[in-house]
Amino acid sequence: DGDRSSVEQMIKQVDRLIGMVSCYLDATRVSKDLLHLNINQCNLDTLIRDVFQQYTEFLNQNKMSYRVACPSNLFTDCDSERIEQVIVNLISNSVKHAPGSLIEVEVIPSEQDVTINYRDQKTESQPEDLKKSQEGFGIGLFINKQIIEAHLGKFKSEFKEGRMTCEITLPLHLAQAGERATRIIPEGKDLFFIKSFLGHE
Repeated sequence: DGDRSSVEQMIKQVDRLIGMVSCYLDATRVSKDLLHLNINQCNLDTLIRDVFQQYTEFLNQNKMSYRVACPSNLFTDCDSERIEQVIVNLISNSVKHAPGSLIEVEVIPSEQDVTINYRDQKTESQPEDLKKSQEGFGIGLFINKQIIEAHLGKFKSEFKEGRMTCEITLPLHLAQAGERATRIIPEGKDLFFIKSFLGHE
């Protein structure tokens, strides 16, 4: 049992390091104003549910639950790995700042785009406290914003009625398919943030 506990702790540390390295790599790419996307048709319902399924045990360990409402066979043109990364970042954010909460994901399609509403029920902190804690996870939300904008979509998040709410809008169809590189020009404050994070002047 002692060995098992040590191994579990090592696995958690390795996972945390992998996440940090991934963030650094993505931050470096964004700081160079370039993200590579591999655009294909993706079943959004399957993608979202698969991500949560992979993290079910992790969520259970933190006494969290989730609910996903998405039309079946909802296809969109996107880089599935990048969209998965966005969802994972949001889940990690919820686990870090709102343990014991309920995560709700609602996907609403329209004729030209699809909106993903992500929110978690804050049960242990007030919105003011969460605003302070969010500063330590700004890199994940920043990368999410860049990934969604690279898809010609929109990403925004806010605190409302004790919840961290994220709204993601993605076009159902992109003009270009296959692998492509997308130029990104971050806003001045975002560029300053990312350069400071990477240690650039």
